[in-house]
Formats: sequence, C-alpha cells, structure tokens
Amino acid sequence: MTARRKWMKAWLVCAVAACILAGCGARDEELPPAPAPRAEEAPAPEPAEDVVEPALPVKLVRARVYEADERAAIGARVTIESWRDVNGFWQGTADRAGLAQIVVADSVTALRVSASLPGYAIVSLQTNVALGPGTIECALRLRDAGVTVTAELQGPHAAAITQCFARIVPGGPLGWRHVGAAVTSNCSNGRIVFPAIVAGLDNLRVSFDAAGFARAESAVFNTRAGDVTVQVALAEGVALRGRAVFADGTPVPSFHLRAEPRVQGEVRANLGRIAQAITPDAGGYFGPLYLLQDFYRLTLQCDDAQTLVTNLYLALDDNSAEFVFSPHRTMTVRGTVLYHEPRGPAEGVTVTWETTPALTTNVMTDRAGEFAVTVRMQGEAPHGTLRIAHPGYAPIECGGYQFRSERPQTFFLYATAVIAGSTRCADGTPVSNVSVYANRSFGGFALRSTRRYTDTFEGQDGPLHLATARTSSDEFGRYALSNVAAPGAYNIAAHHLRYAPADPRRIPSVTVKPGEVHTHDVVLAPKPALYVRVLDPHGAPVRKFQLGIAFRTSRQSSSTSSAVQLSSDEWHEVTFDNQGERSATLELRATCDEQMRSSTNIAWHADMPPPYIVLPLAGLAGATGECVRGYIYDHERAPVDDANVSANLAVTPMGGSYGHGSARTDPLGYFEMPSLVLVSASVVRFYVNVGGQFVITNLLCTGAPVEWVLPQQTYVRGRVCIESSATPATSFWVGIVGQREPTLTHAPDGRFVLPVSQYARTREALILARVDGLAPAELPCDLAREGDTDVGDIIIRGKPARVSGRVVDERGEPIGAYVTLGAAGVMIKSMNVVQTKDGDGTYAFSELPPESYRVVVMSVEGSSFSEAASSGMFELQPGEDKTLPDLVVMTTNTPLVSFTFLLPDGTPAARATTPFPPNVTDENGMLVTRVKCAAYAGISVQIGNDRYSADDFTVTPQTRELTVRLRALTELGGTVTLDGAPMGDGYLMCTAERGGGASASVRNGRFTLAAQPGRYFVSSGDGAATVSLHAGEDNVIALTRGSATLRVNTPEGETWYNQLTLRFGEGSASLPGQQLRNVYTGLHPGEYTVRAIRVAGASIMTNIELRVTLGAGVERTITVGGP
Repeated sequence: MTARRKWMKAWLVCAVAACILAGCGARDEELPPAPAPRAEEAPAPEPAEDVVEPALPVKLVRARVYEADERAAIGARVTIESWRDVNGFWQGTADRAGLAQIVVADSVTALRVSASLPGYAIVSLQTNVALGPGTIECALRLRDAGVTVTAELQGPHAAAITQCFARIVPGGPLGWRHVGAAVTSNCSNGRIVFPAIVAGLDNLRVSFDAAGFARAESAVFNTRAGDVTVQVALAEGVALRGRAVFADGTPVPSFHLRAEPRVQGEVRANLGRIAQAITPDAGGYFGPLYLLQDFYRLTLQCDDAQTLVTNLYLALDDNSAEFVFSPHRTMTVRGTVLYHEPRGPAEGVTVTWETTPALTTNVMTDRAGEFAVTVRMQGEAPHGTLRIAHPGYAPIECGGYQFRSERPQTFFLYATAVIAGSTRCADGTPVSNVSVYANRSFGGFALRSTRRYTDTFEGQDGPLHLATARTSSDEFGRYALSNVAAPGAYNIAAHHLRYAPADPRRIPSVTVKPGEVHTHDVVLAPKPALYVRVLDPHGAPVRKFQLGIAFRTSRQSSSTSSAVQLSSDEWHEVTFDNQGERSATLELRATCDEQMRSSTNIAWHADMPPPYIVLPLAGLAGATGECVRGYIYDHERAPVDDANVSANLAVTPMGGSYGHGSARTDPLGYFEMPSLVLVSASVVRFYVNVGGQFVITNLLCTGAPVEWVLPQQTYVRGRVCIESSATPATSFWVGIVGQREPTLTHAPDGRFVLPVSQYARTREALILARVDGLAPAELPCDLAREGDTDVGDIIIRGKPARVSGRVVDERGEPIGAYVTLGAAGVMIKSMNVVQTKDGDGTYAFSELPPESYRVVVMSVEGSSFSEAASSGMFELQPGEDKTLPDLVVMTTNTPLVSFTFLLPDGTPAARATTPFPPNVTDENGMLVTRVKCAAYAGISVQIGNDRYSADDFTVTPQTRELTVRLRALTELGGTVTLDGAPMGDGYLMCTAERGGGASASVRNGRFTLAAQPGRYFVSSGDGAATVSLHAGEDNVIALTRGSATLRVNTPEGETWYNQLTLRFGEGSASLPGQQLRNVYTGLHPGEYTVRAIRVAGASIMTNIELRVTLGAGVERTITVGGP
C-alpha cells in the first residue's frame, strides 16, 4: 500500500470520526477544567456539546492539550498511532477548549497520542497494554520550544513536488515517542518543514515518499545544536502493482512487505528500500508502490501463510505481479516431562510453543507426562521455541531447531535454588544495570560427538534444555537469580558496557543444591577508555567510519572492529576490556567510505589518563584504493545470483589476524567487500556456497574486479525406501557422510538430490539415510567420476540397534575414558566417540544399523590416544539392545593421581584447562585422573585467555598426589629475517626443544612471543631456523629457505590427507603451510614423519606413518597405499 494511499485512508477515517462526533455530546466532568483560550488565537472549532460514546466497532479518544501556561492549546494537531495495527494512524485538531476528539478502530490494542503546535516541540504519551472498549481520556502539556527540522529535496523535479509523505525516523524503537508525530504531507519549492521536536536527540533520519519517486532517506542527524537542515537525494521510481492471494485464490487481507534493491551500492545510498505493512483491497490488489528500476528481493510475511521470498526485475514504468502465499507446513512436536527428583511423570504441566510473542499455543501433559503440539515449520525445523515454566521448578527452553523429527524428547523439571549477591567495585561502590548470567557447567557431563548419528551435549539424563538464568542488578547493585536449576554447577558471568570482571583470569563457579540460597558477589573494575577523532584530508571531523582496535600483550591479543556513525563532531569514546593486564600495545585503524585510512600504535598502561587520539585520513601510499570486488559465474559463464561469498586477506595492517569480508552477489554476479581494502596487490582466499556446493579458491586481487568461474556442480541422486523398493519413504534424513549433516527431506516418492562438494568427490563416499524409528542405512558409492551419480534405491530395514557397557579398571572400579565405535574394517579413530559418564563408567551408542562393530577404549593415559582395551568384533541385529561385558583397562602404569595446580602467587588455579581428562580443575585447582607414568615437561595450562607453563614433574607407579606450580609465560621478542631480508607481516610456529610450543605474530619484521626461554625450532611456512630465545626484545630469528623436496604419491581416486612433522628435541615440530599436500618443498635437513590418512566417508580406513631423512638439496619420493 503506498504512502499516499495510507494517508488517504487515515484521512477518510478522520472524516468518519468527524461525522460521528457531529451528533455527540460531552462529558467534560471527566476531564480537567477547560482553561480559558488566549484572546489572540485564531478562531478554532467550537467545543462539542454533549459527546455520546460511539457504538462499537470504534472507540473515542478525548485528548486535552495545554500550553506551557496551562492555557488551552487551540488548534493543536493531535496524532494517534497504533504501532501494533495496520493503518493505525489518525489525526484531529484541538478546539477552543483545547479538546481533540478522535474516533479510532475498536481493534486498536495500544496507542501513542501526540500533540504539536507551532512554537512547541511535539509531546506524546503512549501505552502498550491492551485497551478495552469505550472512551479513552488523556491530557498532554506542551512545554519546550523545540527544534525545527527542514528537509531539502535534491534531484529531478524536486521543486515541483507538492504532496508527499515525509516523517522523521528515530534510530531505535524508544525514539518514536519523540518523533512519532513528526509527519507531514506538505512540500513547497523542494523544502519540507516538520513540526518541532525536542532538542538533544541523536541518530535521526528523514524518510520521504511521493508518487513517482522511490523511497529516500537523509543522512543521520541530531538536534543537539538547534534547528537542522538536511538533504534528501531523490531518484525517480517505477510503479509496482500487485495482487496477494492464498494458494486457494482467497485474497490476503494484510501482509508485511520488505523490498530491497539487489544491485550493489543502492543499499548504502538508502534509496528504494521499503519495509511496511500492506492492506490490499477486497480483491487482494495493492499499489502502486514506487521503487527503483532495478532487481529487487521481495520478502512478504503473512501470519496465516509461509513467508514468501522472491526476486523481481522492475524494468517497465508500470509493473504488475501476483504473489501467491503457500499454506504453512506443520509438524507435531512430541515429548515427555518428568520430575528430576523424585523421578516420575509430571502430569498437568503447561507446555507453551511460542511461534512469535503474539502467537503461542499451550498444551497440557497427560498422566504419563506426555504432550504433543502441532507447530509451523520454518525450513527443515519447527518455527519457534518450546517453553515450560512450571511453578516451583526451573524454566525449560528449547529452540525449534532441536526438533528436526517427530521423535519424542524428554524434559526434566529440576528444583530451584537462588544465586544472589552484589555487583560492585573492589571499594564497595555498587554498579547498577549489570547483566548477570549463570551458565550451566558441563564439566561433569558427557559429550556425544557422533557425526553420523548424533551431535549433542548430554547430562546423566540426556539433553538438558534448561533456560539460561539471567538478570540485571538494580540501582543499589543487587541481583538475584531465583530460578536456577538444582542440583548443578554454574559459571557466573557478568557484562556491562563500562565495567569488566576485576579478575578475568578466574571464572567464578558455584554449586547449588535444591532450596539453597547461594551468595556470590561479582567484583568489577572500570574498563579503560580512550577517545578518538577522525579527520578528513582537509582537517574536518569525519562522522562515519570503520574503527578497528587491537589489544596486544605478551600473553594475549584481541581485536574488535565496529562501524561508527556520529551525529555531531564530538570525540568518540571507546571502552575496551584490558583482561586484567596493566600494560599493552593498542593499535587503532580508521577507514572511511572513500577508501582512506589512518592508523597508529600507542603504548597503554593502567595508570595513564584516557588518551585522546586524532586519526587523520589519507590515501594509502602504493595502495590500490579499491576494496575486494568481482564477479562470480557458473561453469557456463552465467552470473551466479544471490550467493554468499566471503574472503580472507592473509595479513592486514592490524596484524595478528586475518582480514575478513563477506557479501552477497547481485543478479549480475557482482559483489564487493568494503571492509577489505587492498593496500597492494594481494592473494585473497575466496569461499562461496552455491546450492549446497562449497567452493574455495585463491585469486590475485589488484584493485580491478576479479572473475571467478565455478566448476560444474554435480549431484548424487537416489531413492529411500522402507523394507522394499515398493514402499518409498516420504519423510527421511539423507546426506553424504563427511560432507554435511543429513538433512530432513519430504518427498512422496522417496527421491532425493544432494549437491556434491569438491571435497566429497571420492571413490569411497558414503550415503547415509535414516527414517525415524528405523535403523539407518549406509550405501558406498563412487563420486569421483565426472557428472551426476544415481545410487538407486537405499533400502531401510528393521529397528535401530543399541550397544552399551562399562569401562572399569582391573579392580572393577569404573573409570573415565573416551570410547569409540568402529564398524567392520574401520580403525578405532572413527567419528563415533563418547565419554563415559562420571561415577559409573558407562557408555552407550544408539541409532545403529545392523553391522559388525568393535568398541575401543582410548585416551585414559594422560593426553595419549592409544588403544587401552577392546571388545573385539560383534554383530548387532535389527532392534537389538546389546550390553557388552566390562571393558577392563589395566591401570598398573596409569596411577590415579590427585593434582593440585597453583598459580604463580600460590593461589589455586581454578577452572584451569589441562591436557589430562577430564581436563578442567575445580574451584580449588584440583583434578583427579589417571596419568601414564612418565616425565612431563612443557605442559601448557590455560585459564580464560591466559596461558601458563607448568613446572616439570614425574609420575611413577607410586604417585598419588602432586602439586604443580604454574609459571607465567615470559615475553620474548625481537626481529625476524627471511634469507637475510626483514620479514614482513606473518606468523611463526615455535616448537620448544623440551616439549610444547606456541605461535607468534610478526609485524613489520618484529615478533612477540609469550613462552619460556629456551631452544626452539621456528618455522614461518616459507623458512625455518633453530634458535635459542631469551627474555627481552633483542632476540634475532634468521629464517632460511631449505633446499630439500619430498613427494608423496597416493592412489588415484582415493582421499588421503598427509601431515608432515620434523623431529626436534623430545618431540616433533609442526610445519605451517606444509600440511595436506602431496609435494613439500623448501625443507631443511632432518628426520621427517609423514602421516598419511586415507578417509572414506566419515571413517578413517588407513593410518600410515612413514619416516624419511632428508639432506640438503635431496629430492625423495615415497608411495603410500595401493594394492
């Protein structure tokens, strides 16, 4: 519906209101006494006599308007808006008693009433509660003089426009109360003057509509400095008329339309974009809407049908289209609600499915605690969220994406506990409005990561769909989380714009019991601040720019980037989280739309006052001045439309992280990434997903648009059937194992078509098909050949099987371990991995097809993944629930050790991540686990973002307790050269001779590394060296390119991954840039290990390790695999 049509409809409603009021009487005794009018006022409508409440379906709003001196605001314009209702806009004029009486639709549930009068700023009041029938009384008082906003129209025929629909638009929903009535339809000589609005508002825009012109918006402005004049650039539009109907031909009564131009650049210009409610006529017809002559993506949303997304090219002066809304697809969500303690069905519990806040469905659980609710689908999953808020129990929340089938899920009602305390600074000063979260700790829960069949975190009772407990502290810095599920362990997190945890290296953890009130105070510290001003080449302040900030210390680094859009020339305040560090290097970079940059480094320390930093923009010396951009075509050189493309620059001026950009191609296949500005000609790595095909390539970007022609897409086709080819499945999951997770498919004939990625083209691919309630089926196929592949029928038979058991030591005591499940011929490191449950050592694998399997226990010897026990091969029959005998792990050489890890100051290293399962220490820094007897050196431990090195220790068969002190890493720095020349920006992989290692970033030929002094093998991918590093900034790493070459031959048509390492000290050194290849060049002399892994589907079929010694200048070829 056009703006003009909406305006006319509002005018007609007002006219009807006037007719109704003509015969109405007043009830002035219910309003404040009418003030005397000012003598100098122009004549205004006489007060109505007896106002009689109108009969339904309308309601009467009586608004009394007062001036600052309490006189009647004669002639004030009163505007009523309903932001929840289509066409909820009405206007009226105050009479000589200051009273405006306006009839609105009875369906209105929320109102904003505003008043304006020349010389005053708009005032308003609003309510968002449901309003009943009858008369609504309100009073508004005009006080401030306000600010006048004038819009100057620029473009063809702008001066000839006399009628329009223009309004001031705020930057957020709270701003509507100040500018909701700043609307006008008058335009004279290309100028629009709005009713005055209050001073001090930010992030405002002017939106303009007129017949024959595409919608346009001004730049952002504010009202801090008095009256404002803004410019609005216009573009002539073409008309779109349409008809909206349901699939059965019934007209759609109303819908929401979002129209976005597709050609790159128009979005940034704020031209031709529409997002508004449309009310067609009785036949479903609407329009005209005025848009750009361009490609458009249209999104039409209607409560009673599926969202309709389509592309449309508007080429004519007058375009028409019919939009057919398909009915919602539905599915039934089923589940069972049980009490956690004592265990039993929860009858009479209300289960709510919330599709949107305004559309919810409630069902009750039956005597068995079971429920079923039919919900709408969105894509392949239900649309909405399941919520259970049973009095006295912790709330449950489960997103629709977790219900991808009608298989019932189980939900447990937990008793509650309270976590309460204060949010304050160390000196006791309270901090208000702090967001406090209690995140459930999964340290004691099992991780199931089976890429073929499941992928979920589980507790002892299955998935825990508990809503995150969250709240905000009050004005006194008090908070209370009153619905925390108990029993349970929680990590407490806090977030505030200007404050951060005082000790970020420790993650506070609390354990609660049912009915308990646990006190926990959150201690905060102010975040450091800095102030930035960006200047253009002429010295004028820039209001719109991209600001990147990198925070670097010897132990950690982080970077952020954000778009800044200021409404005035003030300094831009930036707060940053210093992660508890006292000093750091801050790197700042500003980029503006004109592809100019400015960057600087400053040394920051905690005791310095907030720095004020000026960033003058300039063109980059030697820069291309262009962003990454180009065209993508398919194999027939047709433009690829509407594809998500992303790109990485290997090095950015910020250093330390990859520059990243993303975009979506337009109908010409064109894309551009303003965030990736080329400093010089660079190799850029591109990623694109087209129709499920994920393609990667490297292209040289010089500033001119690149062209990328994609390989031909291939597909695998087939049919899923149940029991025989005569019974096709109609709803099933199917996917290529190792390429992507199986997707839910609905097909009446059981047929499917899957795109094949370039990485899945192997002779030993595996198609997985699954139907709920039946055993999955796997079908090997050859996807390496050219063209599409038809695998025929995949027959699914029988019920799924299950296997379970326990892992114990030689004394029969349960132990923690990782357990893998491998099918016949598959080695132990397959994708089916579970961790035994705490306390009882049990494990289980479910949803299995009939096959021969073997269960293997691994990873019980520190960080080793060697085989510790095996079940041997066994057969699973359809529907069988098999319990295996206990798997006994001999622990003679793996004593049970109680570790206590201490920080350098002697305090417990709480919540520290170690290499020993179950990996994480408790709040006392303790961890009890079985560890292989050995001498340990260079063990790395991490707490939050901080890394430590553990003192060396030895575990013997008699070891029962060990206290291990952590050492803070030392800052090692210096210069890096490659073949005698300073190295540019990049990365180093540093392997310590005594074990362990770290990575370091290089910028402008200098590196910083947080590690312990010692001897290291250092590699950049292009060169390597063995060096001794000491504390300080005067280290020198002289990298050189090697002269040896190694070739690895693998059988054609099979998928092999090769990993290359160099023997160094007590272990091996990884070589960056030398992985997953078949030819390795530039190698230094030494003993290398090639680990060749053959993969079929998601299973590792062969795992070969070969050692080869290379000398200077030597070329060697080795062959793996084959007959």
